[in-house]
Amino acid sequence: PVFDARGRVAGVAFCKDVRSSSDNIGYVIPAEVVRCFLQRCSEGAYILSPSVPYRWHKLENQSLRRAHNVPDGTSGILVTSVAPAVASAL
Repeated sequence: PVFDARGRVAGVAFCKDVRSSSDNIGYVIPAEVVRCFLQRCSEGAYILSPSVPYRWHKLENQSLRRAHNVPDGTSGILVTSVAPAVASAL
């Protein structure tokens, strides 16, 4: 899972490119997209949805981690904002 600044689940970490030599690169599926997907699947059909916009910062910066009380050694991203429709559902 990916957590927001308040410690709530903001999404699901997904797909690290293992073919690349780069590290700390991955993708996040926002929680509302997962909820919508599961709801549609339970109804017997799933129709693709557009992407949900959100803003984030890597937690590589020690000052950013300290400002948000994230323990040293923790990696990932900090979701700083999401689309209004998604924010109201969280």
